Amino acid sequence: RPHETVTYTLTVSNDHGTVEDSTTVEVVYPAAVFVSESRGDDDATGDSPATALKTLGAALGRVQGGGAIYLSAESYVNDVVVEIVDVDIYGGRDPVTFFEDPGGGLRSTISSVSGIPLTVRNTGPALIEMTNVIFDTQGNNAELAAEVDGATVWFRGCTLDGRRSSGATGIRILGGSDVRLVNCKIYGADPRLSATHQESRGVEIRDAATVATAPCLSNE
Repeated sequence: RPHETVTYTLTVSNDHGTVEDSTTVEVVYPAAVFVSESRGDDDATGDSPATALKTLGAALGRVQGGGAIYLSAESYVNDVVVEIVDVDIYGGRDPVTFFEDPGGGLRSTISSVSGIPLTVRNTGPALIEMTNVIFDTQGNNAELAAEVDGATVWFRGCTLDGRRSSGATGIRILGGSDVRLVNCKIYGADPRLSATHQESRGVEIRDAATVATAPCLSNE
């Protein structure tokens, strides 16, 4: 299962001679921006696993016209803000091949620099997908792990971890958003950890048009 285009040569020999033949397997990846923290370079083109970018911030700058970002299963420190444009983020890719993990065990982790790890706002009816990504507050005083405002977002196999957030919230949904959470884990903070935590809100809904979770683990 090669992860880049390669030519295979088969040689068969016996007492009567040798026969040799070759075939080339062409590997073509979907049009996207590829990111690998350990193997990437922000000066690269980012249009294939071999030319992956290093940071998620650089990738977001390349998809202002919309598109997809593929993340290797590593940790990234970046405030992800998806606004107006149609951008999908697919995490959990094998760091070498960028193939999706068949068992679903690989995840990419995004924690913020100082704010919310993920904000999606004002994208309207365009469907934004987040797959196999952990959004973690990492104890950096972030108010929550993710916020969706005026957007249509589907989370698949994601973790929204607000256990160490100041607002005790995994995800906040507002602005008439349409949010689907499929096979996700959603955590609010334990209110006993800090006097500022008035309640635990795995999912906080404000003026949301549609919210569906199936099946998910949540301590909302």
